[in-house]
Amino acid sequence: MKNKNLAITGIVIGALTLVLSAYILSNSHFNIRTTQTEVTEEGLLTNSISVSGDGTATAKPDVAYLTVGINSTQKTVNKAQDQVNKKVSSIVEIATKNGVKKEDITTLTVNIRPEYKWENNKSKFIGYTASQRLKLEIPYNVDDENSSVSRILDDISSLTTKTQVGDAVRGAIPNPLGIVKEKLGYGSAQENSTSKTNYDSEYRTDVTIDSIAFDVKDKKELSKQARELAYKSAEEKARQLAELSGVKLGKPISIRDSSAQYNQIDTNYALRSAKLDMAAEPVSDNFEPTQVFGGDQEVKVVLNVVFAIE
Repeated sequence: MKNKNLAITGIVIGALTLVLSAYILSNSHFNIRTTQTEVTEEGLLTNSISVSGDGTATAKPDVAYLTVGINSTQKTVNKAQDQVNKKVSSIVEIATKNGVKKEDITTLTVNIRPEYKWENNKSKFIGYTASQRLKLEIPYNVDDENSSVSRILDDISSLTTKTQVGDAVRGAIPNPLGIVKEKLGYGSAQENSTSKTNYDSEYRTDVTIDSIAFDVKDKKELSKQARELAYKSAEEKARQLAELSGVKLGKPISIRDSSAQYNQIDTNYALRSAKLDMAAEPVSDNFEPTQVFGGDQEVKVVLNVVFAIE
């Protein structure tokens, strides 16, 4: 019985000791903390080192993306569409002849709209404009001087010079000096300079090369290389900071990829067709082929890494 009472007394004393200790600690300025990483109210990690690392991998481009536009303004919708469709067919033929697969030709936009012009202080309906924009995915070999990209550019540009010379010239503003080539067959220079034009200036068909962009079609391996370089860069920074501050670097506890999109070379290659001087000038036999330079494509990866401090 005596032993039992002693045991109960010991339990009571122990409990009172724990309660008293807790009261004392709660009213003191001591905090019991671990050295483990914690998150503050501001969302910051304590006992950690935060760094960023970037890595870049480069490769030669193996594909080019060419954007082509076709616009035709005619008196009727059917004629405008017909002119556009003919140019589209020519472009598709040029592309497939130079190694582009039909499934790699994409129609980006198709549009038909009424066309007006301002005349005698009022809007006058003149017809309809039909337009299409195509995107061509062209295989590219940077070591090939006479690449399919160059050939396609030149062949499509030749559509520009073949664009209805008659309509383009008829649509020109009469030359105040009367300088109109007689060989075009529209009368003498004197006639063209003194008489008022009676041709329809608004009806024409234009082919434009809007842009060309070089790229690496499969960037998985490039991304992998850049990611490895980015992590090594971040780890190297963290180890240096740990050494400078006299702490031991732990394992990564957070990794975030902050990479932007890869760099893609995009070159505007605007060639406006059906200009008077271009339309009137035939393609020379010794025409210098277009040169294109894809350069190097790069993939850049940026990693934000948080390492624990042991």
